[in-house]
Amino acid sequence: MRVTSLGALALLAAAFATHPLPFLVAGLFIGFGSVAVQILIPYAGHLAPAATRGRVVGNVTTGLMIGVMLSRPASSFIPAVSSWHAVYKVSAGGMILLALVLHRMLPPRMPTARLGYGRLLASMLHMARTNVVLRLRALYQASLFGCSACS
Repeated sequence: MRVTSLGALALLAAAFATHPLPFLVAGLFIGFGSVAVQILIPYAGHLAPAATRGRVVGNVTTGLMIGVMLSRPASSFIPAVSSWHAVYKVSAGGMILLALVLHRMLPPRMPTARLGYGRLLASMLHMARTNVVLRLRALYQASLFGCSACS
């Protein structure tokens, strides 16, 4: 919820910016707030039972992609009938609404592991060595990336 709130505040700052520098700083913080999506997908997987985890993650990812696809025409339509500031105001309103819904609906989660950042990165090497499923999925994603880079 904190990341979503940061995104909403940054969108409001961009909406009311009247000079380039404050707008660029707001844009930087909009980028920081946009990682909420990258947090929600694994969180949904964590909350789902193992038997339905793939379906839940797929549904969340599908919803996010639909949102991305619909945001493009919306961000063209809104300034056509109003101003470019309105895009940021509407987006901030959506983020505030999302933050409130997430805060109300999702249970709080405190990580059980207390690793520093360096140890956390090192643990990824251990996971890659010991987890066959992780290696296979990493290979699949690397192959998809390679295929999309060629086309």
